[in-house]
Amino acid sequence: MKLNDRSRGISRIRTMYQNGIRGYPKDEKRAFELYVQAAELGSARAHNALAHAYRFSQGVEKDMEKAIHHSTLAAIGGHEWSRHNLGNVEKEKGNYIRAVLHYIMAAKAGVDAALKQVGGAYKAGGLGLTEDEYTTTLQATL
Repeated sequence: MKLNDRSRGISRIRTMYQNGIRGYPKDEKRAFELYVQAAELGSARAHNALAHAYRFSQGVEKDMEKAIHHSTLAAIGGHEWSRHNLGNVEKEKGNYIRAVLHYIMAAKAGVDAALKQVGGAYKAGGLGLTEDEYTTTLQATL
């Protein structure tokens, strides 16, 4: 069995535990354990879910270091929303230039919410975002 197939299978079972469907009891702890297994197999989607859980303390204690770690792995794995979420984290920290760089990458990958953030940054000015960078980002989304 390929790793992707195994990861998908784990993801399906995790969904059943998370929602308590198809005869599986609702068990968020077991669902979280399955996210961990899928992430260990390289699932960007599972890394994103773990990041969300750690960031918003869903089933685990809030841990921003772990949230950022999993968001980073998810973004490296191609999960566009994780890139956007890294932008949100940087923005909350006051690292606006780093936030905009994450938003630009996410926008170019098709995340509309990130494009709105890039537009807001351009209009606000002062973040080093040139008209050319903004135009390039817009063109990449078409």
